Amino acid sequence: MSLSFVRLALYGLAAAACFGAQAADFASWLDRQLLAQPAVIAEQQRLLAARAEADGLAKPLYNPVLSAFGEKNGNDNNVALGLEQTLDWWGQGDSQQQEARLTRVQATLAFDARLQQQKAKVLAAMARFLAAADEQQLAKQQRRYLGTLLALVKKRQVAGDLGVVDAELARLNLSSRLKALADADAAYEEARAELEALLPNASVQKSVELDGYLARLRLPEGEEWLARHPAVALAKARWQLSRQQVETRRRAVKAKPTVGLSAGRDGGSSSVEVGVSIPLNLRNDFQSDVAATGYQALASEAAYQQQYLNQRAAWRAAKGRLASYQRHYRQWQQWREQDVQPRLERFWRQGELATAQYLQGLNALAQSQSDGIALEQQTRLALIDALAQSGQLSVKGVTL
Repeated sequence: MSLSFVRLALYGLAAAACFGAQAADFASWLDRQLLAQPAVIAEQQRLLAARAEADGLAKPLYNPVLSAFGEKNGNDNNVALGLEQTLDWWGQGDSQQQEARLTRVQATLAFDARLQQQKAKVLAAMARFLAAADEQQLAKQQRRYLGTLLALVKKRQVAGDLGVVDAELARLNLSSRLKALADADAAYEEARAELEALLPNASVQKSVELDGYLARLRLPEGEEWLARHPAVALAKARWQLSRQQVETRRRAVKAKPTVGLSAGRDGGSSSVEVGVSIPLNLRNDFQSDVAATGYQALASEAAYQQQYLNQRAAWRAAKGRLASYQRHYRQWQQWREQDVQPRLERFWRQGELATAQYLQGLNALAQSQSDGIALEQQTRLALIDALAQSGQLSVKGVTL
């Protein structure tokens, strides 16, 4: 093995390691930016609110009731002190503790799902910004080149090589490119504003590292992971919570006894009283409330099943869309020829191309380059969508 080959291999390994480190830095940077977003902070507060509600559900249902009584009857001072406690006879508190646990699970899954959606939104905005920047650069290059061309046409017109019609064609072509430049500038400013709104504390130029980051992510094989997708897992958690709510409601509507104990003095003698009360659910047994909660649980189960089917369909569509765009973008790269513009100019200068044909060739070249930018953008967006539909956009560094 030659020394030059070894050096080349070492250089390759070093470049790959550097590339991987840069992509890892971008990933951690992106997650930090996401967690600092006001929209994500709002979701964090909703998560904490849901957890606080769950803590309330897990606590005992009834507090004791303290009562005091006093009166003066002639020479006697009658006093009494009582204590009452409603008993959780049917175990509603135990059911609510399970409900509290499931509420925390649902809130955490909802936060994770929204966080991944927000990350996909930011990545898509970066992809649109990169495409808009490329389109703007292309329009500027075309404007500069056509300006140079127009000056050359005037020189050739003065020299008698070209007629008035050729000069007018060049000016008309330049005018149309000015419109394209204005559109590209507007699209760039719109994409920049969108990205700055999503990442207010970061530079939009960080987007140039997007492709390296996306290249490190891998799409899953098969479809066994679908049940673990954030949206599907969230729908399942909602169903499980609604089932537990049925059990809680069933226990809540049952009559619960209240036990009371009072002690005091009445007419100079001590007295102790014990009482028990229990509501009689004769006129209303509240079973309609239980049935309504049960129907909600059945609806949640159907929604979970539908969410699974929707997610599977979305994943298959995203995977097919990505494969199509990747295939066509590779074909465009293979068919693209280098140095087309200088060759066209050389043919035009040599008289092998008429001015109209030359301008037509320049327009076709500009359209091909613009199509390539659009294909690259759609390929990026398709990959981001496929990653989102497969739940591969988790955010690290969340501490709640």
